[in-house]
Formats: sequence, C-alpha cells, structure tokens
Amino acid sequence: MPSTIQAVKADDAFTDRDHGFQRWWPICRNTVGSETISMARGILKPGQRGTLHVHDVDTAIYSISGSVIALFETDGGLQEVAAGAGVALFIPAGLPHAPFNPSHTEDYVYVVARPSGTPD
Repeated sequence: MPSTIQAVKADDAFTDRDHGFQRWWPICRNTVGSETISMARGILKPGQRGTLHVHDVDTAIYSISGSVIALFETDGGLQEVAAGAGVALFIPAGLPHAPFNPSHTEDYVYVVARPSGTPD
C-alpha cells in the first residue's frame, strides 16, 4: 500500500461496465493499490436499468443528481426504494439489487463506496 496521498483524475480511473452500466473507479486496487476501500462515480442514462446482482460486502451509494429506483429481491419478491439528489442508500452484503433510472431525460449520477479494494 502506498504511503502518500494520491490524486486520481477521471481519465486515469479504472472503468467498468459490469451490471449493465458504466462506473469510473478512481479509488480501488487497480488505481491506487487499496485493499480496504473502493470508490466510484457512476452514471445511469435515462431509462437504463442495471442487472440484478449481489456484492459480498456492504455498499454505500450517494445520489448526486437525478433519481433512481433501487430494486431489491427479498423472500416476498422484488421491492423498490426511490432516491434522488442528496439521498444516501445502504445496500447490505448479499442482497440482490439493481438500479433503474425512471427519468426519460435526466442522467442519474452517484458515488458508490465499499470496504473492499476490488471494484465490483
């Protein structure tokens, strides 16, 4: 692990399209060598829905702009929670979930953080 503060520009971030949408990971194992935290900025285009997926660690999402419907699967079926700018979401490890941008015109922009160096 580096012993200095590192600044990572968006152009230098690790990019993925896992789960059906694009994210830029400036803080993760691939960019700064972190084994204990990862952070990304993501954008869901209008009408875009990610695939249902799970993570093995807790996930925090902070909504910057636009709106999202966070879909999640329980024993009772598919549930949803709506969020917009300024709202944080907590997704527990192991919970099947998928984001959906209900807007026809506005991107949903957010920051995601996890206690793992692996972008996922």
